[in-house]
Amino acid sequence: DSFFVIPNKDTKNQLFDEEIKRKIENHLINSGYLIKNFSEAQYTLTYRYEIDSGQYVPGSEKVFSPGQKIQVYSSDGTYTGAIQTSTNLNYKTISYKEYTSHLQINVFKKDNEKPVWVGESFSSGRNDDLRVLIEYLLYANLKYFGKDTQKNIKDSIKFEKNNLKIFNKKT
Repeated sequence: DSFFVIPNKDTKNQLFDEEIKRKIENHLINSGYLIKNFSEAQYTLTYRYEIDSGQYVPGSEKVFSPGQKIQVYSSDGTYTGAIQTSTNLNYKTISYKEYTSHLQINVFKKDNEKPVWVGESFSSGRNDDLRVLIEYLLYANLKYFGKDTQKNIKDSIKFEKNNLKIFNKKT
């Protein structure tokens, strides 16, 4: 199968958008698909991405207070030893800003307005840098590329940065 990846026409950052387009194309190439020009491709692929302005979320964090070492002296001033007071573990209420990012990929059969495949990935957390998050969103989205999963799949992705190299190299 062959694809033409259509750049995001509504982008605010053309350089970043070109980077995403290149990463999608690299993934397709590394997965055995061909990238062709528009007139020769069997499918077109569109994508859109966003990150919200964040919202404050209440939380708590552990506060560890180590005990103190107290030296003990007798009434005549002779050192008799030391005692260790107990440690304390408390929780402090905090709030932090959590951001939600989203990537949607649509695949269309050439000259058809209805998509033949739609993939969506979401991420939420404290990171508001879409440049960092985009490869994880792409990975989650393209993990099931072209498959009809029949349902939403919630997945926690834990992996090393070197697993994302598929987006950066051409075979």
